[in-house]
Order: sequence, then C-alpha cells, then structure tokens
Amino acid sequence: TVQQDQVRGMLSLNLRGVVSQNLLKTADETKRCAAVEIMFGSPALGNLIRESKTYQIETLIQLGGYDKTGMQTLDQALVRLVDEGRVSPDEARKHARDPGVLAKYFKVA
Repeated sequence: TVQQDQVRGMLSLNLRGVVSQNLLKTADETKRCAAVEIMFGSPALGNLIRESKTYQIETLIQLGGYDKTGMQTLDQALVRLVDEGRVSPDEARKHARDPGVLAKYFKVA
C-alpha cells in the first residue's frame, strides 16, 4: 500500500543501526555472555528496505563481515564465542537463528 511505501522510505533514510543481544551461559556455566548482532544503516540497506527486500538483509550483514564494516549476524557472533571458548557449542545452538548451519560448522571445526 501507499502507507507501507512511505514508511519504508522514511525508515530507509533514517535507520542508523540496530543492535540486538542474547545472553548465553558461559562455558563454565557460572556467568552470562552476550552474543551481539549488529547492523549499521547504509545505502545498500536503504535500498533493500525501500524495495521491500528485507529477506536479503541478513545476507548483507554476512557479506559486510565484522572486520570490514563492524556488522555481524547472531550466528556469526555465536561461532566467534564458541571459537574463543566462551560458550559451548550446545549453548550456541540453542540461541542460533539457523541451528542446522551452526551444527555443521561445529562438526567441521
């Protein structure tokens, strides 16, 4: 509808970033650790929002990669936490957006 197009247009121009966190049990289960998903506003993100292609946003974040733009998906954050030994693979799978992908990664790694 016209209203949805207007809202998408305004959001695409004004979105600066989104940070989301999940708290997980640490590997020793004595504390909590944050798995953080980070997305920054950009012209590419604005285009996806305006064109109603929000299903492609996760791919945009993945391609940005933490080292290039500072963006990361929840699953990328979970993999990093497991690699660092801060959380167990089982705990990471419980919080994963796509547990199947995470399970495959941990079998290979």
